[in-house]
Amino acid sequence: MEYLRTWQNKALLIAILIFSISSCARKSDEEFILESALEISKRIESSGSRNATFGLVALQYAELGRYDKAIEITEDIADSSMKEFSYSWISERLAKDGEFTKALQTADLIEDDWAKSDALSDIAVAFASDGQYEMALMLSDSITDGFLRTWSLVEIGKLLLEEEKRDDALAIIEKAFDFAISIEDQEGKDNSLGAVSCGYARMGENKKAQAIVNMVNSDWKRAGTLENIADVHFESGDTAKALISLEKAYELGMKMGGEPEYDRQFFISGLSIKFVKAGDFEKGIEITRTLDRETSEVGNLVWIAFRLEDKGKSYDVEALLNEALEIVQEIEEPYVKSLALSILGREYARAKEYQEANEFLAEALNAAEEIEKSYQRVMALAAVARGYVGTGEYERALEICGELNPFNQAMVLSDLAQHQKEGEEKLSREERRMIREMVEIEKNPDK
Repeated sequence: MEYLRTWQNKALLIAILIFSISSCARKSDEEFILESALEISKRIESSGSRNATFGLVALQYAELGRYDKAIEITEDIADSSMKEFSYSWISERLAKDGEFTKALQTADLIEDDWAKSDALSDIAVAFASDGQYEMALMLSDSITDGFLRTWSLVEIGKLLLEEEKRDDALAIIEKAFDFAISIEDQEGKDNSLGAVSCGYARMGENKKAQAIVNMVNSDWKRAGTLENIADVHFESGDTAKALISLEKAYELGMKMGGEPEYDRQFFISGLSIKFVKAGDFEKGIEITRTLDRETSEVGNLVWIAFRLEDKGKSYDVEALLNEALEIVQEIEEPYVKSLALSILGREYARAKEYQEANEFLAEALNAAEEIEKSYQRVMALAAVARGYVGTGEYERALEICGELNPFNQAMVLSDLAQHQKEGEEKLSREERRMIREMVEIEKNPDK
C-alpha cells in the first residue's frame, strides 16, 4: 500500500515485504529453501525473531499460492500483531487471485480492528480491480479505520479513472474527501487528506490537490504527501509537475524539526533519488552530498552514477564512483565500513558488474572480521552474505551463513529464494548439501 501507510514495527515489516516477493517458476528449489528456512526458524531462541521469520516464510508460501501452508505457519506465530499482519497479507493475495470468499474468511480470523481494516481495504480494492465496484464500495463502508477507509476509496477512484469513468471516479474522490475531513484523530485525518490529495492530483485537479495538502496539519505528513504526489506525476509521465512537488517536499524536509534525525535523513535520501528519477541529476547529487550517514551517501552516489551511465549522460560517472569509494576508504569504524562496502557490492551487482561487486564484498568480509561486538559482526556478515546472493555466489553466501544466528540464516535463505526468480540457474547439488547441513546443525546443535 502507499500514502504513508505505517506498521507497528515499520522497519521490520518493510523488510519482510521486500524479502517476501517471490514468484520463482522453479517451485521445487524455492520450496526446498523455504522448508529449510522454516526448520531453522523453529530453533530461534528470541521469540520476536522467531515470529518474524515464521511470518516471512508464511508470506512467501502465500506468494507461491500455497495458502493452506501459509495459514498453517501463521497459526504457529505467537505474536498477535505479526500473526494478524500475516493473515492480512494472505487475505490480500487470495483476493488478488480472485479467491474472494477465502480472502474474507481469512480476514475474519483477524481480531484487531486496525489489522482487519487493513485486510478489508485490500480486499475492497481487489473487488474493484475485478470490476465488482458495488461490492468494493460496500466493503469499504464497513472499514472502521478512517485512513484505511479513505485509502480504499481513493484506490477505487483510481481504477474507475483507468477505465475512463472520470465522473464516477470524481464522485468517489469527493466522497473520500468528505469522509476524511470528518475524522477526529489528527494523524488519521492528515494521512487521509494526503491520500485524497493524491487522488485529485491523479485526475489533473492540481489546484484542489494543493489546497488539500495545505490542510494537512503536520509538516512531516505534508512533506510526505508532496512526495507521494510526485509519484503520481511520475505515473502519468509528467516529470515537470513531479519536480515541483519534490522541490516543495525538500524545502519542507529541510525545515522539519521534532522528528528523529534518522527519519529526516532517510526522507531526504529518498528525495535525492527521486530528483534523479525526474531527470535533475545535479539536484540529486547535491542533496546526496549533504547526507550525514556515510552508508546512505555511498549507496546514493553509486546508484546515481549507474543511472547516469544508463542514460548516456555526459556527467563524469567515474568521478562519482570514485567519490563513493573515497568515502568508504575514509571510514575507520569496521562495522560501518563493512556495511558501506556491502552497499557498494549490492549496487555494482544491480548494475551487473559482478566482478567488481564480488571484490567489494570480499573487502566487506575482511572488515567484518575486525568487528569486536558480536551482534554488529553478525549484522555485517549477514549483509555480505546477502550481497553474495545478489551476485549469484550462493556457495559463498552459504559458507558465511555458518557464522550467523538462525534468524539471519533464515533471512539469507529467504533472500536466496527471492533472487532465483530472475535467474535460470538451479541450486547445485553442493548448495543443497550446504543448506541441509545448516538445517541439521540447527536441529542437533551438539553434534
